[in-house]
This record gives sequence, C-alpha cells and structure tokens, in this order.
Amino acid sequence: MHKDLFGSKIEEALSELSPDWDAVRCLGQLRRVFPPELAREAARLHSLRERCKTRIGRDLLPFLRDPGSQQVSAPAIAKQRADRISALTPHSQIWDSTCGLGMESLHLGLGGHQTVSTDLCPITLDYAVANLKHHGLPAWAVRGDATGQSVQAPHVLLDPDRRPGGRRAFDPQSWSPTLHETLQVLAKHEGGVTKLPPGMDVPVEWPLEHAVHWVSLAGQLLECTLWTGKWAPEPGRSAILLTRDGNEFEYGGTPIEVSACSPEQAKGVQFLADPDPSIVRAGLLGQLAQEQGLRPIAPRLGYLGGDQAPNSPYLTSFKVLASGPLNRKKIRKMLAEHDIGPIQVRQRGHDEPSDLLERKLRGPGSRRGVLAVARLDRGRWVYLLEACHDQ
Repeated sequence: MHKDLFGSKIEEALSELSPDWDAVRCLGQLRRVFPPELAREAARLHSLRERCKTRIGRDLLPFLRDPGSQQVSAPAIAKQRADRISALTPHSQIWDSTCGLGMESLHLGLGGHQTVSTDLCPITLDYAVANLKHHGLPAWAVRGDATGQSVQAPHVLLDPDRRPGGRRAFDPQSWSPTLHETLQVLAKHEGGVTKLPPGMDVPVEWPLEHAVHWVSLAGQLLECTLWTGKWAPEPGRSAILLTRDGNEFEYGGTPIEVSACSPEQAKGVQFLADPDPSIVRAGLLGQLAQEQGLRPIAPRLGYLGGDQAPNSPYLTSFKVLASGPLNRKKIRKMLAEHDIGPIQVRQRGHDEPSDLLERKLRGPGSRRGVLAVARLDRGRWVYLLEACHDQ
C-alpha cells in the first residue's frame, strides 16, 4: 500500500492541506478521497514534511518516513560531500551502501555520478527510489547489506546505523554495520567515506590511511567523516565550516598545545573569541590560536583572548568593553555605564542556564548587549562585549 503514496493523486491531495490543520483535520480531508489505510499513510507523510521542512526543505526529499527522516544528512553537508567527491573523482561509479531515504544518492546523482543505492529495508529503499525519480534521476537501487559486497563499484559511501535498537548506541561495535565491518568495507575500495558521530575522537593509528573532517553548519557541529583511499589524498585532520550564506571554509593541521593565560592576564584581555565547534573537535584550536596571536583564557575552556582583533571565520570575535566578577550589583552598574538593557549571555564553565542569567542580569539601559561568563581559576568572570564589525 505504501507505493500508492508516490502517485500524482496523493501529491494533489496533500497540496490542498493547510500547514495550520491538525492531524485529525488532515486525516478527515484525506479519507474523503482515499481508503482509510492510504489516508493514514498520507497524513503521516504530510506531518513529516511539515516537521522536517526547516531541516530538509519542502521539496528536496518529498517522500519521508520514520525511522529514517531523523537520520537524513543535512542537505548542505550532503551537497558539500558530493562536491568534494566530484572534485576528486569526477563522474565516478559509487555505491551508496546505506542509502536510507536517498539524500546522499540524490546529491551524487545531481553531481553526475553513477550511483547504485542499497539498503536493508525494502520499504525505505522504495522511498529512496521515489525521491530520486522526483528529481528526474535514474534510480539504480538494490536491497542489500553494506557488508555483503552486493555491488561492484570502485568507490563507496557508508553511514552506519547508530540506533539499531531505536536508541543511540555509543559502542561502535553495536552499530550496523559495526565500525570494524565499516573499516573492512572501506579497505576494499579505491575511495570511500563513512559518517561517524560528531563527538568521536578518531585515533591516528587506525589501519587505513585516512583524512578526518569535523563538519559544522551555521555554528552547529553535525558530522565527523572519515575519508580513505583516493578520497583522502591529503591524510590528516580538518575542520569544515559551512555558513548560512553558502560559504565553505576548510582548516587543517596538527594538534598543538598552547598555554593558557593566567587568571590576571585573562581578566585584562582586550578581545575575546568564541571558536566554532568544528575547530575544537578537530583538536586544532591551539594551532589557530597561535596563528591569531591568542591564548586560551583558561585551561579547557574554549574561549580565546588577546590584545589584537582576531580574523578567522572559525572565530566569533568581540571587543571587550568592560569586565568584572559575576556579581549582579556590579554587573548592572557596568551595564548602566554603557546604556545596556537586554543582554545575550554566552558562557563556558558555568552551570546556570543562559536564559536565566539573561533575565537576572538584564541592565537598566536601552541598548542590547552581549555578556560572556567564564570560569577563571576559582571564580567566574564576566566580559561585556561588542561584536567586531568585520565578521
């Protein structure tokens, strides 16, 4: 019955539903046109489209189902990955071995690659085929196991299921395929890439020569990807930053340690920088700090400080207008001196929620301001900030 969802009559019926309607009203409207079972499936599809429209878009993957929609790659990241593959091996033959609903296959196909899509679930595979056909792409799809070598292709893409029982699994050997099996598949191909948890620390001594990318989108760390073979021409670690306006930055290097400021030095910095999470997870914050003439204001805190304005897309940079201890009376006086009323609070090493601090520390002035709260030595220190205008 699910295949009936892919017809034009379903699309026509769904287009008449309002986003403001609740599930009961949507189902009632659809049952006027379709049998009960198909109406329920169509109502679920409409609900998923509305729920995923911000993250996935309205028309990129029109055919969604759960489980599956929560694990779809962000469109911007899937496109960036396909663009990278196109630059390394243009118009290549690729096996998307864990295709899910087809986001990766879609962008590979749009990039001119011959892509064969496989998945263990036949229903999910049908949805992937429908999504590819929606964009006028050929849908070469086979039900198969990523570890079974059911497809002969020089290049492979894997995205292990890290929720095999419905819950996120932190043990790599419980993934499907397991991490060990994934590495074995990668080793058999000329070029490959697999998605890993964004918080994963990839050891240097893995048997395959590899490159690891930590990818953030608009300031949110979303992926860690492991590249091998022809798709890793320059082994090492990189932070990939994708911005809201479509720009892409890549920063690579080797982790180094940079000593932190003393508490007294930290209290006197003239500029403060908040790093993108990709640079932190890649272990490259020390290298970037050294290049920018900055130092961590405290060990393992993240904030960088110094006496010159930073200039890097990986740093959200501020000029320090004033600073002082985390004392409500003193902070309100500091805000009053700069005509600051409502504030945005950024914090590291402090447990109190930011929204609570924003209400509690709000100043008496008329302008908006930014406060950064940091743990220095045994106390908390607050910086009143002004965004650097060249960001």
